[in-house]
Amino acid sequence: MKGYEYTKYKTKNPVVQKLIERFFRRVARVIKDLEFSKVLDAGCGDGEALVKLRSMLPDTKNIIGADLDADQINSARMREPEITFEVCDLKQLPYKDDQFDLVLSLEVLEHISNPEQVLKELVRVSSKYIILSVPHEPIFMIGNLLRGKNIAHLGNDPQHINHWGLRSFHRFISGYIDVISVSSSFPWLIAIGKKRNSLGLR
Repeated sequence: MKGYEYTKYKTKNPVVQKLIERFFRRVARVIKDLEFSKVLDAGCGDGEALVKLRSMLPDTKNIIGADLDADQINSARMREPEITFEVCDLKQLPYKDDQFDLVLSLEVLEHISNPEQVLKELVRVSSKYIILSVPHEPIFMIGNLLRGKNIAHLGNDPQHINHWGLRSFHRFISGYIDVISVSSSFPWLIAIGKKRNSLGLR
């Protein structure tokens, strides 16, 4: 289970573990108020989000997890064998327009060299709701520094090439979706939006 070693949510730090649990509780609270039947987790990694949110989601035949990393997908398949997991590029998703009522993309956009292209694809395959999360900067980096992580990079994860605060993330995603809310679950931002009837993507 090689992919388990690289899960983005894996940590032995008890404080960070509690923050991650709180983060998923916040996402679960958002999901429980929505009506949906088909779900895509774009950038699913080893399936941790789908494991954590399983009780909030529909029947497994209506859930797909997608990620570019084949090792992560293999780990996800072992963890949740009844869910469909597929290796694919988020910049060119192999799904139909409006195929999913709910699209999740948690802790993904900060890693992407062209996040606009990925967000357009997420919007294209969504028929209703999109839930996104990214690190809340500079809070995320400060938190890393305080626990002695990534000091040489001033607390920044070397894999994070995009950085947003609450206002800048709201501004970024509002160019593509109708933003319902952007809130903080320290040290992350959680955004929920709805697909526009006439999107007019740039």
